[in-house]
Amino acid sequence: CPWLARILRATRIWDDGHTSTYDLNKIYEKTQLKKLSNPLRNHVLWTAKDTKAGEDFKPLPCYDILMDSNIIPTALRRLQKVGILVITALPRSDTDSVLKRTLISKLFNHVWDNLISEKRSHFCATHNTPYTNCTFESMDKGLQMLTVPYHKENIKIKLCLVDGFYAASQLQHLHKVSYDFLTQYVMEYSFKDKQGYCHKTKETVINIKDSCERVLFSPYHLEDVKAQDFDMIANHSKNFNDILKCSENQWHIDLDSEMLIILDNFRICWCITEQQAYNELNCFYMERRHYVSSLHQLKQ
Repeated sequence: CPWLARILRATRIWDDGHTSTYDLNKIYEKTQLKKLSNPLRNHVLWTAKDTKAGEDFKPLPCYDILMDSNIIPTALRRLQKVGILVITALPRSDTDSVLKRTLISKLFNHVWDNLISEKRSHFCATHNTPYTNCTFESMDKGLQMLTVPYHKENIKIKLCLVDGFYAASQLQHLHKVSYDFLTQYVMEYSFKDKQGYCHKTKETVINIKDSCERVLFSPYHLEDVKAQDFDMIANHSKNFNDILKCSENQWHIDLDSEMLIILDNFRICWCITEQQAYNELNCFYMERRHYVSSLHQLKQ
C-alpha cells in the first residue's frame, strides 16, 4: 500500500540540503532485537578449580591487544563469560600512561579520562569480606578496573575474587530460604561520593529476572538496614558470606603495577587479603552502557 509505505518512512533534511530517509520498520526491529537479546546472558559459572586450567582466565598481554585488533573480541568474550579480564605487561609508569588510555579506548570505545576513580579505603572501613562495590548507584557503575601505581619497590596486592553468580547458585542449593529472602527483601543502600554527597537506592541483594542479573553484597550495607530488620537480614547475609569465604570459590591473584584487572561490577565479589594495602589500590569505574554497547557491537 503506497500511503502506508510513506507512513513507515521518516525523512530528515539536513542544514546543507541533503535528505536522509529511514525505514521505521527496520529501526523498530533493531530496538526490539536489543531488548530481546541480552549480551550478558551467556555467562559461565566458575570456582577456584576452573581458574587454574580454563582458557578464559589466562591473562592477555597489553601490547597484544594494542597491536592486534583480532584479540579485542577474545578479551570482551572472556569478560562477558567469566566477569574478569586480566591484562599484563603494562608499561612501568603511573596509571595515567598514554598506553593505558589507548588500551581502554580500543576495548570499549571509551576514553580513560572519563572514568571515575577513587581510593578504596574511604569505603571499605575495617571490612575484609568479599563484596561488590557499586559506589554511586545513580551512575550505574558497570565495570571496575583495578591497578597499582608504579613504585620502585614493586608492590604487590593480593586480591581474592569470587564469582557472585556461582555463590548465589550455591546459596539457592544450600540455603534456599536465604536465597529467596535475599532476592525479595528490598534494602536501602546509601553511598557517599568524594564531594560528600549521599546517593540512595533501593535494591535486593541478589537481583534475578530470567537468570541472575546482579549481586550487590557487602557487610557495610548492613549499616543501612532498619533496626527491626537487622537480625533477620544479618542471618541470611551470614549464609551468603560463608559461601563467599569458602576457599573452593576463591581465586587469588597478585596484582602489581604491570597488571590491570577489569571486573564485572554486577557479578564479581572481591576483597584484598591485607587490609593496609587498600591505600595502594587504584580503582576506576566505567558506566555499564559503554560495556554493553561494546558487547552488542561484538554480537553484530
